[in-house]
Order: sequence, then C-alpha cells, then structure tokens
Amino acid sequence: MSIKYWYDAFEGYGKSKFAFIVQTIVYTSIIVNVVSLSLDTVKHLHNQYANLFSQIEMITVTIFIIELAIRYIIVGYNEKYRGIIGRLKYTFQIFTIIDILSILPIFLSVYGLNITFLRVLRFLRVFKFFRRKKSSSFERALKRVFIQEKKNIISSYIAIFTILILLTITIYFIENKVQPNVFSSIPETLWWAMITLSTIGYGDMYPVTIAGRVMTTIISMIGIACYAIPGSLFTAALIEEMKNEKNEE
Repeated sequence: MSIKYWYDAFEGYGKSKFAFIVQTIVYTSIIVNVVSLSLDTVKHLHNQYANLFSQIEMITVTIFIIELAIRYIIVGYNEKYRGIIGRLKYTFQIFTIIDILSILPIFLSVYGLNITFLRVLRFLRVFKFFRRKKSSSFERALKRVFIQEKKNIISSYIAIFTILILLTITIYFIENKVQPNVFSSIPETLWWAMITLSTIGYGDMYPVTIAGRVMTTIISMIGIACYAIPGSLFTAALIEEMKNEKNEE
C-alpha cells in the first residue's frame, strides 16, 4: 500500500475498505473510551469495575497514540507538512493539539498526577469525531450559514447580553436589601439572571418583592424573544443552504 493510500485512510479522504476499518476502529475507540470514563465517575461502578475501566483506558489510548504516530509518519504526503517546519505546522493545528492533549493524561498519570484538569482533558477525545476531512452536504451548509449569518447572530447575542446585564443590576439593587444572603452580589445575581433568561430556572433563587417580580417578568419576556432570534435566523438560513446543496447535487 502506498503512502497516499495510508494518508487517505487516516485523514478521512479514502473510500477503501482499509479506510473504513481505520475510521471504524478510531470512532469505536472514542465512544468506548468516553463511555468508560463516564461510567467510572459512578461510585459503585468505580468500586466494582475500576480495573476494567483502567484496562479500557490503556487499550483505547494506545490506539490513539498509534493513530497519532502514524499520522505524523504519513502526513508528509501533503507538501505543506513536509520536513521539520511542516511537522511543526501540523502539530499546531487545532485537531492535532486536541489529539496530543487527549493522550497527555496517560503520561502524566505515570508521575502520580491525577488532578481534575487531567480528567477533563481525557474527555477532549470526543472532539476527534470532527477530524473527518470529507464534509457532508450538511456540514458544508453549516459552515456557510455561520459565515453568512455571523453578523446577525453576533448582534442578537449582544442584545441578549445587554438584557442580561440590565436584569442582573436591576434585580440586585431591588432584592439585595430584602434577601442579602440570596442576591448577595452582582456575580451571584448574574448566575440567577442567566438561568432565568434561558428558562431553566432552578428555583433556588427568586425575587420576593413586587418590583423584583414585575421587572423579572417584563425583562424575561423580552429576553426569551431575543433568545429565539438567533435560533430562527440560523434555522431559516440552514434550511435555505440545504436546499441549495440539494439543487447543486
């Protein structure tokens, strides 16, 4: 098999049986690894299957290391990644950085480091799903929508941010005197405002004064409308782009 054959298989361009096997192994390893890491956080499962989870971690990470090593060997097929400078360019690509960070915890754990930050790094492996180079019509449409509608979407989120700050400051000064332990600071009130405007509302914080409730009702109604704008813009543009993609095909 030529280096092009390997390059296409590992970079997602190939349509051969070998490319299918490579991608299946990598994606299956990602799923198994992330599921294992998630189940390992369940206390009684960790106590009972800790060794199994460790073995799965070692096997899947070994696959990731081998995959990354092969990528470094074959990436020279692409002219812009040839030589030392080319390999450095490849190293500092976002997905290569994710690959490196995702296997880093296994090496650092050898030195007894097992802090929360390293555990978070392990879950970066899920982003390996996006390494595929071949874009589907949906992915191409998605990219174009982000480019075309970014100004409108940014403007919508600026409006949401403004309403969020307005609600936070208003409710803080109204409720702080009545509930100093609940609305104790602007950052604490900001948290409440965020979950209120997003309609999640945990119920652990809420205004008790009439003025606070009236302001919350008015601003929340405006905020919900503003939250709907980016979604509407994005959905309408995406449907239009998907139609264009279908017509082109």
